Amino acid sequence: MSIRQKPKLSINQKNILRKASRNAIEDAFESLKPHFCRNRWIGKNNRYRNSCIDALDADTKPGCSVKHTDLTQYVAASAPLHCADGWGFLGRALNCHSQGNRDAARHLAYYAELRAAMSLLATEGIGIFNRRHFAIENYGNCQPCQPAGKNTHGTHDMAWLILKHWAVRKSSAELLVKIIQPGGIPLQDWLQELYIGISFGSIGNKWLKTWGLDLQRLTEDRNARNEASYRPTQMNYVTPLDVISSSDFIYNLWSINEPTNAPFEILDRYLLRLILEEGFKARTGKSVKDNPTDFEKVISLMLSRLGIRDTIKLWKDFLMRKTNSEDPIVITEAQKKAKIDDPKHHLQVVSRATLLLRIATGACSQLIKKAGFGNNDLKFWWNPLGEDRGLWEPGNEPDNLKDLWADIEMAVNEIQEWKNDNKTNASYSHWQRECSLAISVLSSCERIALWGLDL
Repeated sequence: MSIRQKPKLSINQKNILRKASRNAIEDAFESLKPHFCRNRWIGKNNRYRNSCIDALDADTKPGCSVKHTDLTQYVAASAPLHCADGWGFLGRALNCHSQGNRDAARHLAYYAELRAAMSLLATEGIGIFNRRHFAIENYGNCQPCQPAGKNTHGTHDMAWLILKHWAVRKSSAELLVKIIQPGGIPLQDWLQELYIGISFGSIGNKWLKTWGLDLQRLTEDRNARNEASYRPTQMNYVTPLDVISSSDFIYNLWSINEPTNAPFEILDRYLLRLILEEGFKARTGKSVKDNPTDFEKVISLMLSRLGIRDTIKLWKDFLMRKTNSEDPIVITEAQKKAKIDDPKHHLQVVSRATLLLRIATGACSQLIKKAGFGNNDLKFWWNPLGEDRGLWEPGNEPDNLKDLWADIEMAVNEIQEWKNDNKTNASYSHWQRECSLAISVLSSCERIALWGLDL
């Protein structure tokens, strides 16, 4: 019996991927506007609009060639669509979680991770297509980064291999410090003082691991997904997570994704704190816990230079962990590596998917803004999506997509009240009977995609 070799990128593939151009995708995305006016993402005659994989199979045969403009536009349009689909998978995972079905939750959360990766890579100029993968170079030249053949890497292997390759590049850190914006201030501005003499690029991979996005874990999540997808799930019974813990997880996940002054502002604040602590340790060789006085000095100077005055005490107390001292469950669970039979394993997959989706959503938001598009330009897409997912009645779309939080706020308050009243006699049956509407609302994570794209 042959043993499957661990997949890896060749030197030639890495060289091709280094030529992938974010600028080419930005130019292609901007060129889509005439199609938006016709209520579609790409041209009606785009070669890859329908049966994309079949068309690519045909176009990559000897003597044939891909349609570079069509494929570039397809990859550009796919970025926000993969992103929204990823949040949709996450919502379905939460629904399964609320039913005590951890295996199905893990299965769906893994696909949320995968779609997040494909979305993020698309914004970077990389298209993942079954066994045909392309780097979009400057001027929209689509360079295959994997030759055809029976031993080529499929979607799953290639997505994680390329994401891992991307994560250690300087461009990854450069993107992260722009899209993470605590208090509406880009992360790069927060870090200017702390990281004097330290390259953003040199610590990008470290940040990903700090947030729980250890890419090896993402690969292992695929292996765990296989168990849920192809093996009978009740062969070896595992006691499910208790209902109160299940309720708390959903409550905390939504709490950090509330759209306040800006999308993801709450989550970004926690990420900032972790990054500052890691940066301080990298700079001084000591943890904040071992040297709180010096860390406070650095924090005070940073806040002063950022011009933060009225809320300086609030920021300082938060960054010094005097308030909200515990990290959110999503961040702490994402950093863990439980075995597949652990009742919390699926929570860790859901958590990693949430963090990767946050990054992908930020990258897509930048793509949309760079093209100068706004709410009305993309209404042809988001309005039918909201109607189809039951987020609003036809013809009654919200004026501001952040208003979608109102339903979430009522739902999280309802499950919190239920939890407080039923701590001693909670069961999944009772929870679902009493909070069925709230649970349904809290399974509609497409909302996060819509307000997260800042349309």
